[in-house]
Amino acid sequence: MVRRIVLGALILVVASAPLTGCANTPITPGSSKSEKTPKATSTPSSPAPSADATSEGAEIEAVRHYNDVFNRAFATLDPDPLLAAASPDCTSCQGTADVITKLDKAGGRYDGFEQKIDKIALMSKGDRPIVQAESSLSAFDLVPRAGAKPEPQKARRLFLTFELEKRGDSWTVAQITQG
Repeated sequence: MVRRIVLGALILVVASAPLTGCANTPITPGSSKSEKTPKATSTPSSPAPSADATSEGAEIEAVRHYNDVFNRAFATLDPDPLLAAASPDCTSCQGTADVITKLDKAGGRYDGFEQKIDKIALMSKGDRPIVQAESSLSAFDLVPRAGAKPEPQKARRLFLTFELEKRGDSWTVAQITQG
């Protein structure tokens, strides 16, 4: 399997250059408002079961949870909940967290960013299940630093593969690749 490690499911680098999938290159999506939202005070570590959890399966629910905390991380510029939903060894997840941290330190933000999962499927089960998702990333503005002019980013479609691993009784994201 070809592996191009890409952040969580998104495509945008703090340097404000949109990327489409480079090895070990953080690409980040997240929803954001024109003003920063206060950082969350708690760090969720596992997904809360949704009404669809039993019909979709725990693996798919874990990916949906990761997408939710991914969007929240970009809205609040707080990567902690994102990292809590991922394995410590997830290089794409850590890369996304690094992008968020750098943007926050620069006083930047994302305006109107949201990633939605349009289609999702469990491709394999076992110790390291694979979930594939087709996602849409909304058009948004990147403000790379305090006082900078917003840089419009186009909407795009993403095809993501999530490799999961077990942490206690929950699934966490071990790696994300974009194809």
